Amino acid sequence: MRRAVSILAVTAGALALAFPAVASAASWGPISSYYNGSKVVSGSGDFTGGTRVASGTITVTDSKNDGNAVYGKTRFEYKYYNTAQAAYVWTNWYTLSIAEFSNTTKTASSGSRDSQGPGLGTRGRSQVCAQMGWPVPDSCAST
Repeated sequence: MRRAVSILAVTAGALALAFPAVASAASWGPISSYYNGSKVVSGSGDFTGGTRVASGTITVTDSKNDGNAVYGKTRFEYKYYNTAQAAYVWTNWYTLSIAEFSNTTKTASSGSRDSQGPGLGTRGRSQVCAQMGWPVPDSCAST
C-alpha cells in the first residue's frame, strides 16, 4: 500500500465482554514519501493490540541518503466511553518515536503497554517524514 493509511483499529464490542484479553496483530507498510519524484523516506512495522494492551515496532529508512534527516512515529490510541461527552472517543495513549537521523535505517520497539483503564479497542497511527530544509515543508507519508 503506497502512501496508504496505516491504521489498525481493534474494536471489541460484544467480543470484548466475552473475551477481554483478545488481541489482534498486523503488519503495516511499507509507506513512503516522495519529493520531486524520488522516494526520500519509507517505513514499516507491526502492531499488536487488544482492549487494554498494545505493542508495536517501527522501522524507518532514509531512502535517498542525501543528508536530509528522516524520522518516524507511531501514536497508540485507545477507545473508551467518555461520560462527559456522552460518546465513544479515541484518546492518545503513548507515542513511539524515532528521532531524526540520516543515511541509514533505524528500528524502535515499544514493548507492551497497558491502557490504564478499560478500553473498547486500540490502534496505532504511523507516519514517516523527511526534513527537506527551509522553506520546503517536511515530506511525510500519510498516517
